[in-house]
Amino acid sequence: MRRRGNSRLAIESLPDAYTALDSVGLYAVHVSASPARDALLFDTAKNSRAKKVTLVLNRDTTEVAAFLRERGFTSRGAAAWPRKINVLACPPSGQEMSMEQSAAFPTLGRLIGGLQAIRRYGLKAGSLYLVEGADSWLSWHNSAALAQEADYLAHWCKARRCVMVLFLSYHRQSDSPLDRSIDGQDPFSRDSSGGVSLHGFHGAFTGVAYLSQSLGEMVWMAKFWRVQDAMVTAQSQALRFTPEGRLAIALSTREVGASMLLTRDEHRVLATRAAVEAEEWVPPEWEIVSDHDAMTAACQQARGATVLLDYSLADDLDGLCRTVHELRSHCGRAIKIVVRERGLSMRHQNELLVLSLGANVVASRNLSLAQLQCLIESTQGQLSTRPIIDDYRTALAAVQSESARGYLNMAAFCDYVERLIERRHVLHLPHAMLRLQLCSDVSHLEVLQACALLRSGDICSADADFLYLFLFGCPVSDADIVLEKIFDSKLNCYFENTEYYGVFKDRIAQMKAQNSRHPAPDYTDVLAAPGVPS
Repeated sequence: MRRRGNSRLAIESLPDAYTALDSVGLYAVHVSASPARDALLFDTAKNSRAKKVTLVLNRDTTEVAAFLRERGFTSRGAAAWPRKINVLACPPSGQEMSMEQSAAFPTLGRLIGGLQAIRRYGLKAGSLYLVEGADSWLSWHNSAALAQEADYLAHWCKARRCVMVLFLSYHRQSDSPLDRSIDGQDPFSRDSSGGVSLHGFHGAFTGVAYLSQSLGEMVWMAKFWRVQDAMVTAQSQALRFTPEGRLAIALSTREVGASMLLTRDEHRVLATRAAVEAEEWVPPEWEIVSDHDAMTAACQQARGATVLLDYSLADDLDGLCRTVHELRSHCGRAIKIVVRERGLSMRHQNELLVLSLGANVVASRNLSLAQLQCLIESTQGQLSTRPIIDDYRTALAAVQSESARGYLNMAAFCDYVERLIERRHVLHLPHAMLRLQLCSDVSHLEVLQACALLRSGDICSADADFLYLFLFGCPVSDADIVLEKIFDSKLNCYFENTEYYGVFKDRIAQMKAQNSRHPAPDYTDVLAAPGVPS
């Protein structure tokens, strides 16, 4: 149980063993600039039991003033906040300091300067200091200097009977929101930064924790945390936002009426105009943008919103893929991307393509708006965990068939299929190959003329006994349906049996070998082939 006057970091339902602050001590939280850091800073200050709270913000004065107004501050103070609270603005420098520039400063020089600035506003035993941006006070180029500065800070807090929490962002997160964690490594197994050991630095603290993004999910990781005579080590807990914007532990089971958010903007829905065109009613809270380019611009700060894109023009597949890939790459794994078919259906390989580029789901054109809303609701709280292809153009090329369609002689048929086998590793795109045995009273030419292949990439060939069909981007499970359409439901008139292949590399090799020994008839001159691959 906490003694009266002690404070804790503001994370709801997280035990005091992970978050409580001793009345005297020095703590560090490694966290990058984010809504989560803002919530932790301000809510910790607001709920503090300390005699006096000093909040040092690494922002310019106008930004600090705006934050305070948002939280109810006026010239007369703010209700529900500590009566004795100082809010200090410590504007960041215009550019990040290099290691060489940092090394030019004497050890303790910047740290003592920062502490003297705080002292101008008075010191009192039992005070709580929450300091954002203390990175600029420290000598990150030198492990010995860092340890000395941390030791100085710890003694400073002890001598003045106060507690200080440093919110540090020197541990850079990955540039990609898709795989953000502390430099992509487990902080429990790491105690260095850029080759500089942090072991001595951390050793002076009462507690050290990380608030990081792990594949889009907020995670609180206590490296070690001391409270009075107790200490926890190497403990982690997934976090969410409450609807009011406070940090809380993620519930393992959803309680009735409970609503936990991955990000502050998870209730936000943005849709392209074409995605909701012709709907008589659209939820008034939905934000409508003109097109895919406008959507990309509108989502620059989005992290967990739902984005509704349209697939309404087959010729704009490139634009749709680019938008999906840019949104997922820029916004991270918590954003929800729904692609809605409008007026035309997406081929299987194109659906697989947009899912591989970052879309959560493709909504059928037959879904009503009410059903679409249910689908959107089902994506809430989800994190995209699929591997994302680096270059969308490479993926797009993999699903685009060559110009061939219709009949090819056996040699050209085998060469074409082999080229596609080499390309399929990009998306693991499913293709189907069928071997159909002709009825004894049916000629090859009759069957080939009846074979109506209308989709680009679908080809056929024949040898002495069989007709071969290759269906581009068609899973074997759909081959029966496609086959009925190709032969206008007259399969029994032409074929005795059908063999299906989803994996056919060895079969193609056998066909090539057979054709080299006994060349199959070539009907190219008889059949008007729409296209032959180069």
